[in-house]
Amino acid sequence: MILAFIASLGFAMVLVLILDALNDTIKTSDDVEQLLSQRSLGYIPKAKKGTNYDDINFAFYDAKLPLHAEAVRTIRTSMSLMAMGSELSTIEVTSSNPNEGKTTTTMNLAFAYATMEKVLIIDADLRKSSLGMRFGLPTYQPGLANVLSGTDSVQNCIVKEVKPNVDIMPAGAVPLNPQELLASSQFAELLTELKKHYTKIIIDTPPVHAVSDALIITSLCDATVLVVKAAHTRSESIKLTLAKLNQARSKVFGVVLNQFNTKEAQRYQGDYGYYQAYGAEYAIKDPAASNTASTKT
Repeated sequence: MILAFIASLGFAMVLVLILDALNDTIKTSDDVEQLLSQRSLGYIPKAKKGTNYDDINFAFYDAKLPLHAEAVRTIRTSMSLMAMGSELSTIEVTSSNPNEGKTTTTMNLAFAYATMEKVLIIDADLRKSSLGMRFGLPTYQPGLANVLSGTDSVQNCIVKEVKPNVDIMPAGAVPLNPQELLASSQFAELLTELKKHYTKIIIDTPPVHAVSDALIITSLCDATVLVVKAAHTRSESIKLTLAKLNQARSKVFGVVLNQFNTKEAQRYQGDYGYYQAYGAEYAIKDPAASNTASTKT
């Protein structure tokens, strides 16, 4: 019985090691750099179980979650350092597959930049938009598709001050030809015009493996951010995404790990306790982190 117990324990340990070795998902920033040969811009912490949808979307403004706001500011800083000496006015945010958190990342980036400058978020996911819903906008709110099809003016398609210094242009009416609209000269002209009024334009695009819309938009942007759901997306899938983006001449700045579990990551990257304490102290001093005002239109 003792020998059987020891043998079973040994077998279980070997099995765990084998499964861990076969798991080629991206779990940490080290994986981003070693397996993908990309820069890790930072991470967005995973929300606690039971957190409601609104709290997840606007966690950046929650003074009780200093680690979240500090993590997003770190991504903003990484982007700014990458862009030193070059223009950074239009940023594309995309992912390999659906449900990896690209829209959440888009919002968080906008909130972080909005503490210093005027920001516009554009929902360019014309097939399955969700940005307007997250800000409580009605489904009939005109947006990008209406502007590109010529059925509405730019002014009517921008919702002002959904958060301090943040305007949004939702997707608008679902078009029959979304790819043709995004590939048209009107979209490039629209971005040129919007740059006169906003110092940062952050564009939420569809997943690369779903449709090629993100590949069309990427050439018009100063930077592309690839969102990866931590411990979920396989490295081969991400490598294929990066290959497609590079083929489209994308300026990939790096990877953001979404839903990053800092507690589980301790066995990979050490103790985060110090950084949590530092983030909490910084959040108390940062007035932007305590701003909870929300304006819905």
